Amino acid sequence: MIKPFIHLTIKMMREHSPFFLALILLVMPLWASSSQAIAETAPTKLWDSPQFKTCYRQLPEQNDRYLGQIIQQQLSVLYQENKDYQQASKKRPNALSDGHFGPKTHQWLAYFCSEFGLSTTGDSQARQNTAFVESILIDLNKASQLNDRFPAWRQSIKPTQLLILTSAQIAAKLPPKPSTKTTVESQQVMTSESSTENSVKKSTIRPYYYQLTAEDLAQLKRRKETLDSLTKLSAQQFDQRTKLYNALHEILSQSDILAANSSLNINTLIQRHTIDSTNPQSTASETKSTSSTQVTQAPTLNSTNGVEQQPTSQMIETSTKSTTQTNTPQNVWQINPDALKSMLAKMNMTEIPKTLLKKLKPLEDEVFPSLYLMALAMKLSGVPPTAANMRSIIRIAKKSGIEPEQDIPMIWKAPDNCGCEDSLSSIFSVGTFYGLYPYWDHPKTGQTINFSQLDRIGFVGAVIKPDQNGSKLILPPNWKPQPKNSQFIQMAHRYRSYVDLVVTAQKPTEKRLTEQYNEQLIHQIVASIAQPLDQYIINRMEPIVSFGITPIPTMGDGITLDINLSNLKTPQSQKQFLEFVRNLKKALLAQANSKRANAEVITAQPNDRYFLNIIIPIKDVIDPTNKGFYQFENLKKLAQVTNLMIMRPSTPNSSDESQDELTQIQELYYWLSHQNNQLAAAQLFNRITPMLVTEGNRNQKHKLAQLVHLSGWSFLGAAYWPVPLNASSQTLIDETFFPTTSSYPPALNTVISVIDKVFNWVCPNRWELRLILFITFTVIISLLIISIWYYPLRPYLSKLPFVAISAAAIIGLMLVFIADPYFKDYQGPILLLFMLVIGLILFAVRLANKEGDKP
Repeated sequence: MIKPFIHLTIKMMREHSPFFLALILLVMPLWASSSQAIAETAPTKLWDSPQFKTCYRQLPEQNDRYLGQIIQQQLSVLYQENKDYQQASKKRPNALSDGHFGPKTHQWLAYFCSEFGLSTTGDSQARQNTAFVESILIDLNKASQLNDRFPAWRQSIKPTQLLILTSAQIAAKLPPKPSTKTTVESQQVMTSESSTENSVKKSTIRPYYYQLTAEDLAQLKRRKETLDSLTKLSAQQFDQRTKLYNALHEILSQSDILAANSSLNINTLIQRHTIDSTNPQSTASETKSTSSTQVTQAPTLNSTNGVEQQPTSQMIETSTKSTTQTNTPQNVWQINPDALKSMLAKMNMTEIPKTLLKKLKPLEDEVFPSLYLMALAMKLSGVPPTAANMRSIIRIAKKSGIEPEQDIPMIWKAPDNCGCEDSLSSIFSVGTFYGLYPYWDHPKTGQTINFSQLDRIGFVGAVIKPDQNGSKLILPPNWKPQPKNSQFIQMAHRYRSYVDLVVTAQKPTEKRLTEQYNEQLIHQIVASIAQPLDQYIINRMEPIVSFGITPIPTMGDGITLDINLSNLKTPQSQKQFLEFVRNLKKALLAQANSKRANAEVITAQPNDRYFLNIIIPIKDVIDPTNKGFYQFENLKKLAQVTNLMIMRPSTPNSSDESQDELTQIQELYYWLSHQNNQLAAAQLFNRITPMLVTEGNRNQKHKLAQLVHLSGWSFLGAAYWPVPLNASSQTLIDETFFPTTSSYPPALNTVISVIDKVFNWVCPNRWELRLILFITFTVIISLLIISIWYYPLRPYLSKLPFVAISAAAIIGLMLVFIADPYFKDYQGPILLLFMLVIGLILFAVRLANKEGDKP
């Protein structure tokens, strides 16, 4: 373009005046710079290359004979992800999608020609070479088809090689796609945690945890908006592929999907349909003659069936007096629903309804060391246990690194007129009421726990995780001995409810048993509950007040194992776990300074200082095909070394045909009564505590009532998950297990009610009263002893103040012992002892009056 301009300039320099010549010389640099602007969107390297310049000269700059719409669509298929192409499309949106073969289309067709090595050595005469142009269009069509079929070809194949390779050769050079089995397994989030840990060595174990932050919840909300936008876009058709690509790119970019999935290829989501339409075309000519030009249309690919169509010839006639109608195939572009569905499944992109997001709000910023605890928390929050929702949420919640520390105090409160445990008579002469409390559930304002109906409370939960040295016990955030964090334990102890630490873990395999369930883990478990609560003054005084009988309270009063043992199918692995439980019980006995720790046969007793309990799924026990750990012989051995066996019914899903809780409890009773060894079955029966209230039935009044009534006559005790119970469940438990019937006259009932209120106040404050009475009795006895030698003190001992204080102290001490359910079986001896003490004091006072003036 510059050379003709130079010839014109020289001619004008000869014929025109110097002023006009100066003007032309001023314009020439602007023209030269404009010729360089034609490649403003082409990559610099190719623009400067000789191949691009050759292709640019050989191809026509602008020609309406060629089907510009088809060429532009095929160029967009090849270069849609090219940043320069995207920039050119945004800068001049219609230049590459207006259906005309203009300068921009010419420029990028030349870029295609040079990139794929299609240029010739001809000079400007080659521009008129129609065969060369047609070959370029055929190669462009073939390249676009191959790009549709192999979107990732640029990662392994050079552009100059693509057109000379067969489809089989291209497929062989590309990396293999993951198998369907691998894809399905990768989506199973509930098992991915364990498979990852099994595949890595100890030296490469990396810490992880689960936490739903505010940003995560916001991302879930944006995800719903993204899915709504994709659904709306799926119902639309576009006449230009570029528009659909840009729309998809914008939606996926706003939702951070592209940033999180760098390998995502948007082209795989787009499919093309060809629609036949009749379009009138008329072209004007300055002459009256009719001319015809045969244009070869490049082959196209029907994206629906993948059949390649051969090139066709189209006759375009132009005349000043006639109009010719031609059938032109029209391509429309839309989202491939199967590809979109597959992409969303691979990314676990499921719609999270607003109601579900609202249920997840209470879990915001809570830290869960394991997937098991995260799933428990979601179930308690009302999140349906469907795999799609669970996988999608858990994938976002999983974080790498060490769990962040949380210091949110757990505050437990008792209701008004709440007595100590055992102060309220139940229908069972011997039985245990067990409640399970999740550490992430912070009590709401006014929420209380009825300690008078709970023997023990399991605090859920610690987690056993693999560590460089075998295993590590991750404790709950609130499990700390400082008064700020341990107030809930102190409150439970006041009402004589014991607190057990619930320890959870993945399903142990034989390999994990060897690597993790060892003496080091036992030491960690025992140390976690043996931390003394010695930062409370009253706790430090307990050994003194009780004359060494009662030790300083510790953080925990026992361990409850919540571990799924269904993977232990070999006798060796089952024996190994039973040995671990035995060693753990032995360590707990040794920590309590029990002589039974050195016995050859380790057994659990009801008066153990530290309890060892285990949670067992009923479904696995009653399964007729059960060949795993939960067989009668193994449960019989467990019953010897554990204090409680909490039998938990599984909660059936809506799509599951498994038995409900009531049927499982009935089957358990039937299974136990049909064992050959009924002596061992009786021992097992005494250890069993059925879990009645679960997250699945707590809001089903009729089913829960049937279950509670069944357990009332078939088993001893009950367990609840979670506590505190809701109003309807609490009422049902009160009426079934703690009925209030009285045969006394109304007047006497009033007196009994007042006495109960006094006892319900004395019992929780018994240690404070004991300390006061201890100091009072110490002073009284000291005065009596001193008066033996210091006789001037004797007259004061016979006066009313001393006698009143002494009598009040004796009555108060007697009341404290009687109000404490611990001494319920010793109330008779306590009354006799205090009568004897009162007699001795009265005798001492009389002696002081009679011989008060004698030394």
